[in-house]
Amino acid sequence: MRHVTRYRRSDAPAAVEFFREVNALDETIAADTLPGWQAFVDEPENDGGSGFFTVWGDDERLIALAYSHLEAAPIQHFRIFVHPLHRRRGLARILLAAIAEQHPRHLLQTNCPERWRAMAAFLRATGFEAIDREDQLRRPSGVLRHRTQRVATARAEPSDLAAICRIHELAYRGSVGFVPLYPATLEQRVARAESELWVTRAPSDGVTAFIELNPGAEWEVNSVATSPAFQRQGLATALLELASERASAEGRGLRLFVRSTNANALRLYQRLGFVPVSFSTRYVRGSEPFMPARTTP
Repeated sequence: MRHVTRYRRSDAPAAVEFFREVNALDETIAADTLPGWQAFVDEPENDGGSGFFTVWGDDERLIALAYSHLEAAPIQHFRIFVHPLHRRRGLARILLAAIAEQHPRHLLQTNCPERWRAMAAFLRATGFEAIDREDQLRRPSGVLRHRTQRVATARAEPSDLAAICRIHELAYRGSVGFVPLYPATLEQRVARAESELWVTRAPSDGVTAFIELNPGAEWEVNSVATSPAFQRQGLATALLELASERASAEGRGLRLFVRSTNANALRLYQRLGFVPVSFSTRYVRGSEPFMPARTTP
């Protein structure tokens, strides 16, 4: 029987090679670079990989990997990846057991893309319940015919980061998938050119809304939120229109993810030309109730 070991920082090259091999056989799992993987491990919520686990083959190559981190206690978020040539051998089960043993009283949750059918079946077989669906929407490259909102937007300054994190928490805390933002995390992402941060401001109130964009082969809206006191003033619309223009200027499409029950956000995104392309299902195992999620875009 294979044994689970805790992830070590020196495992990073093997992890990158693992995802490269897996991606070549299963395109639903993305490859990664060494800097990208190390940056992910160093995110504050990942705590240097303290909740990461590995399984190694006889040839000392990585054959399965799992990561987990605390989101908003008592929620432990995780994902499990098994090399396609080593699936159906119980590796996912022993990795799940290792994750569960870290915090026995915490709820376990994961987000499972629709194409991960085998993982969905595994989750159901191990006592998980589907509680939510998240839709991926995409807007193809192309300049908007006209701006509907004439709201001033600007690049975020370092002094804006704490306010951005507060707005993000006010908008999303209480949702099942909530992950806190930290100023240091945003600063690192911008410094590595992984993210662009744009904001709207009010003269006496500072930052009133923000959007975090991830440039790439296809741009992604990582987060967009408006301060509660400034909602329904077109600020999120203005930032999303800006995001569409930024992506289109590079000849790229723009994608985002939204809960299927967030009717207000869905209407806004569809009005801006976003269309559904796929979905993922959130699974939870545990009995403690969740706070109701907010529905602001």
